[in-house]
Amino acid sequence: MASADFLKRLQQLYGNVVMNVVHVYFEREVLDKTTFFFFPDKNKHELFHEFIPKISCCECFKSNSIASVSKKGCLDEFQFDLLYDRSECAETNHEIKRGQKFQQYCVCNINPNRVEAADLDIILIQAVIKTCCKRTLPGNPSWLKEIKDVRNYIYHTGNSSRISKSDFEEKWSVLEKNTLNIAIMTGKSFQHMTQKEIQRLKAEHDTTDRTHTLAEKANDCLKKEILNALKDQPGVQQDAIGKISCQLDQILFKITDLEVQISTKRKADAIESDQKEKPTKCYVRWTLSTPSSWCVEDIKRKLRSVAELTNFTFEFVILDCS
Repeated sequence: MASADFLKRLQQLYGNVVMNVVHVYFEREVLDKTTFFFFPDKNKHELFHEFIPKISCCECFKSNSIASVSKKGCLDEFQFDLLYDRSECAETNHEIKRGQKFQQYCVCNINPNRVEAADLDIILIQAVIKTCCKRTLPGNPSWLKEIKDVRNYIYHTGNSSRISKSDFEEKWSVLEKNTLNIAIMTGKSFQHMTQKEIQRLKAEHDTTDRTHTLAEKANDCLKKEILNALKDQPGVQQDAIGKISCQLDQILFKITDLEVQISTKRKADAIESDQKEKPTKCYVRWTLSTPSSWCVEDIKRKLRSVAELTNFTFEFVILDCS
């Protein structure tokens, strides 16, 4: 399997499963039955100084000053602007400048944006928890850190980089283990649901791998049949057969990597029974541009014969010969 597929699978697990569990944990343990809109408003002073850590604000003189020249903030401009709207003007005399340098900021008219917990990524969630949560949350802080480390690996690797199978399996294991650990903090049933969703992804990936293997074997059989048929035709030169062989390699490669479309259909309430009692159904389409002299039924028969090499059974094969 191509390393790009490994990367996409990690992205799928992180985006579709891991962050859903993290968001549920955040809403349950941090928001505690309140909407997220009130949370940044309540914690505006603390979060502002994670964005501007060294310079005081007007709120510092009303309460304790938390700005410090030695402080390092954990929020960048993009993260802070996701949480807050800074477009309104500062209150008179609340903002103090000396030349172009701020001596004091005004936070009075910095207002929370209409965002939900689901809009926060793992980095921002970890920063908010570190800044705003005075109590110790259930679970181990390393769970979120290890998920964040894999997230950084995924997004810093880039689609052009290579991921080995061993790296993929290691990162998948880290995501799965820590996600299930966080899920159990919500409840055993939620952890079980999360585990089933991860297993569903694994089953889809396994089906994809086996289908591509099947397609490659079918393509090899097709190529042999076509070349053997050409050799039996009078007047066909060896050079022409060699060129056709190269062209077939290119076409069949595209069929395997680009044109094989997999659609695994399951009903939501029958996922578990499908996995335990019924084989996975995978619908595969080959679109071939074929000479009219080919025998379509014979091609179908050859394709079905490949299924004997695997656990798959062809229910139908669509051949577009137009």
